[in-house]
Amino acid sequence: MSTSNTTTQGVSDSLLASSTFTRLTTPPNVAWPTVTLFLLSYLSYLGATGLAVTGYIPGWVAMVVNTIAAYWLFTVFHDAAHRSAGKSQSLNDWLGRAGILVFFPFPIFKAFRFIHMQHHRFANDQHGKDPDAYTGNGPTWLLPLRWATVDLYYYVFYFKHLSSRPGSEKRELAMVVVFGLVLFGGLLLAGAGEALLWYWLIPGRVAAFFLALSFDYLPHHPRNSTQQENPWQATNNRMGLEWLLTPVLMWQNYHLVHHLYPRAPFYRYLRIWRTGKPAFERHEPLLVDLLGRELPRTPPSSS
Repeated sequence: MSTSNTTTQGVSDSLLASSTFTRLTTPPNVAWPTVTLFLLSYLSYLGATGLAVTGYIPGWVAMVVNTIAAYWLFTVFHDAAHRSAGKSQSLNDWLGRAGILVFFPFPIFKAFRFIHMQHHRFANDQHGKDPDAYTGNGPTWLLPLRWATVDLYYYVFYFKHLSSRPGSEKRELAMVVVFGLVLFGGLLLAGAGEALLWYWLIPGRVAAFFLALSFDYLPHHPRNSTQQENPWQATNNRMGLEWLLTPVLMWQNYHLVHHLYPRAPFYRYLRIWRTGKPAFERHEPLLVDLLGRELPRTPPSSS
């Protein structure tokens, strides 16, 4: 699916075409809530790590804080991948590179952008085109393991496409691999191996598990349709308890809005849905309750 702001599949409703609605779905010059989230997350992450290493707080506290901070930072680099953190390409690229670094030492941000755009284009495809389909395939008992390893699968997916990627992207990939090896190797040589394990690698892995659940599995269950067949049924909105689910799921309880308007900043999803709801409901969107059960569809208006 295209990642432009016009991915409403030909909807010509005047509400969705209005200048007010267009402003809602267009990135601002700088998405300050996203930048603030980035700063808060990194201050928490680095602060907790420093306090734990120096013995001021228990190690388990730092692990919890770092897991939460990594979970938050995914939203930053996810928005940056869509160039939703602002209108500056450099701002998006550097926020993305820094955000992805808490998960592993190789900040392959541009590779992630390609992988993620494939998901948007081919969401729910079961023939290898949607990398995120990995999180929902296989027996139920195996799904948690898939959630914990989805980012590792991304490497497999990406290298299948490596030969067709632009030269600039390949060069950046080579540079970040060297950067990661130097950074990780240097910290190991400095005797920081235990700290790397407890305060970087394990929190990143736990965060990846919950992110695969909240960003990939839950928003696309029960996978009624592929993105190309019917975008209104390929992704869901999880209705109810917005006061709780919105911060816990980082606004991805309204993931359908994200797939319809992928350049909209994450913090506008609910407002976009509520503003455009009369027009959206005519397309019988996939809405589920808190437990993922489909809600009755609103019949299209005959007017």
